[in-house]
Amino acid sequence: MLVSDLHEIGHTQWPMFAEAASRTSARALYTFPLQIGVISVGVLILYRDQPGPLTAAELTGALLCANVSFWTLLDLRTGTNPDTGGGAEYRSSGHHRTATFSDRRPVTARC
Repeated sequence: MLVSDLHEIGHTQWPMFAEAASRTSARALYTFPLQIGVISVGVLILYRDQPGPLTAAELTGALLCANVSFWTLLDLRTGTNPDTGGGAEYRSSGHHRTATFSDRRPVTARC
């Protein structure tokens, strides 16, 4: 979902989301599913405080970040440790691992 201006979304289309979004400094929102086929590990959510569509370079960078995030999170879920060459196994005390990445920098073409 690519929303270039949160103030222009219809309150009838997403009433609860529109109300909550209007109370933040976010003006644009871009979401990218972290999924390949039926394997889904989450969603990459990017926002910025200025309205406007992503440039081609920004969209390319966001897709690259989504791809890197997908494979990193998939490695965490399957127990593969990428820091040791991708082959070493490690154990988790929980049934599932959950990773959350939060950053408040502007969207750029770098991941």
